[in-house]
Amino acid sequence: MKPAFIVAAGRVTGDMRLPPAREQAEARARMMMSRSALLASLALHTAVDQAGWSPEIRAAAACFFGVGPSTGDLAALERLLAASASPEGFAIDRLGQRGLRAVSPLFTFQLMHNFTLCHGSILEGIGGPNGAFFSRGAATGHALAEALWALHEGDATHALAGGADAADYPVTAAELRRAGVPGRPAEGAAVLALATAPEGARARVDAVRAWSVDPPALDR
Repeated sequence: MKPAFIVAAGRVTGDMRLPPAREQAEARARMMMSRSALLASLALHTAVDQAGWSPEIRAAAACFFGVGPSTGDLAALERLLAASASPEGFAIDRLGQRGLRAVSPLFTFQLMHNFTLCHGSILEGIGGPNGAFFSRGAATGHALAEALWALHEGDATHALAGGADAADYPVTAAELRRAGVPGRPAEGAAVLALATAPEGARARVDAVRAWSVDPPALDR
């Protein structure tokens, strides 16, 4: 695989003071964002801004993200689930017939995983190949690998790749506890701006590698 070069990076954590919206369009978009999407959009902006990409480069740049479970207003989520319940449990047909009607249409933008990627991409004018990946621990690795492959195949000359999650969201934190995942849930987002040309590069990336780790070992 051809190497790619890291030209910029953006990182946001939940304990940081988040900046106010830069313009009215972003302020409106934030009203529809989940917490993960907000963190992702801020990290994307930092990476693109540091990279100094022109509007033309942004319009053709690829963007791939690893995302966690969606987050949103818990009261709205409870209304949606209650309206979608059947005697046997959650029913997908009732979700369409009743559940979605129990909440604001804008709530959908918080629930859908791919909007963690979409909101920031729209605000930054990113228009190339894209994809959002959800898995239990490997999504960001998939996103990085997909970005490298897009550059290698010539689908794009510039790409953004990273991940965003709000694991301290009550529903997500409960799921992690049930799965026996150690550590304290937190939230954050990080993005790498990649290019095929070495100009202004901070580092070179030849491949994405992952190692399996026994979860209890993470405490040591």
